Amino acid sequence: MKKDVTVIIPNWNGRELLLSCLTSLRQQTYADFTVCIVDNGSTDGSVEEIKATFPEVKVISLPQNVGFAKAINIGLKGTKGKYVALLNNDTKTDPHWLESLLVGIESLPGVAACASKMINFYDPLLIDGCGDVINIVGQGRARGQGKRDVGQYSKREEIFSVCAGAALYKREVFEDVGFFDEDFFAYYEDTDLAWRARLMGWISFSCPKSKVLHLHSGTSISYSPFK
Repeated sequence: MKKDVTVIIPNWNGRELLLSCLTSLRQQTYADFTVCIVDNGSTDGSVEEIKATFPEVKVISLPQNVGFAKAINIGLKGTKGKYVALLNNDTKTDPHWLESLLVGIESLPGVAACASKMINFYDPLLIDGCGDVINIVGQGRARGQGKRDVGQYSKREEIFSVCAGAALYKREVFEDVGFFDEDFFAYYEDTDLAWRARLMGWISFSCPKSKVLHLHSGTSISYSPFK
């Protein structure tokens, strides 16, 4: 595989968060990937810092905040590669993060995407999410969020949806079912995509060996009105 993976990271005034995130990506065991930052009109010097410190990173600068969903769509249309990894800027990746996602997605036929295990940034024994589930009224929720990690999510298994904050997608999924619905702006766009993908015969899996530390709501706020 040669540069068949693109990591897309949306950013909005997350300069300090990005430094940690991009530094961790330089330490990946699977290194044959490209990184694309889609910047949502940041005013905190994010773009300048990226260009100065991480010259290998492609930057798409937008004049204003168009939201998570549209930023990702712009990144998808502006990049190539068989696989697309989506990553929040408020994460720090384990060195085996991308390698584990690739092993999972390549060994599972019919899989649209694989989810990382997201771990609380300040407490590595606290789960932030292992993919997403939906409740009876259709709301997406992080699987296992807030629970102590005692190995209950250590197996690779089918889930309803990945969390687009740390996941690997096959690009053909977007070609088959379409891009993220931009009306969602910043939340539930991944749940909506999972619904559409399932209707087209695709499934999602968790890959718990792929780990990221997640500073929950590092860019937005907890229980944002957008939700």
